[in-house]
Amino acid sequence: MATDLHHQPSPDQAWTGQTPSPARRGPKPRLSTKALAAAAVALADEEGLAAVAMRPVAARLGVGAMTLYTYVPSKAELIELMFDHVYGEPLPDFSPTAPPRDRLAALARADRAIQLRHPWLLEISDAVYGPNRTTRHEQGLRAMDGLELSGLEKSQALDLLDAYVAGVVRAASPDPDRGFEFGLAPILDGIDALIAARSA
Repeated sequence: MATDLHHQPSPDQAWTGQTPSPARRGPKPRLSTKALAAAAVALADEEGLAAVAMRPVAARLGVGAMTLYTYVPSKAELIELMFDHVYGEPLPDFSPTAPPRDRLAALARADRAIQLRHPWLLEISDAVYGPNRTTRHEQGLRAMDGLELSGLEKSQALDLLDAYVAGVVRAASPDPDRGFEFGLAPILDGIDALIAARSA
């Protein structure tokens, strides 16, 4: 079952890599939200999303469970941090001068690799876009620079690729690499055909 995150976005200070501003006098914060997210991601990778809770994450960090509430107010915000954290993983190198089709294919393959490394991502729905996920989306839009597509159409193309990637990862076909490439090609063909028709 998907984890549905229907609530207001976390404060800016909660996003990965930042430390909270103390609300009261006391010891300086020992952790960063980046370390917290990394520990939670490692737990989810090993035991699944259902295993993620404040107490086991705190145990991995060597602190008490209540300490984590200095950084995130609930498990829902923690999952948002996890979601954004994994999309901060570096993209494979690909030439910015490559054809847009090749750039889109590279991004789709990179997103598939992330979801295969972290299959619990498929259990999350409606996560707030943090800075890393936003950057990844902007990279996708830039991959289509020069194409005769509106901003909305570029976003729709990315949504189509995102849905395809998630669907293939969920399907777990007997020959996953071949199956992924087989389905990716016609999606890219369709984008190429749309652009060619407008240029005719």
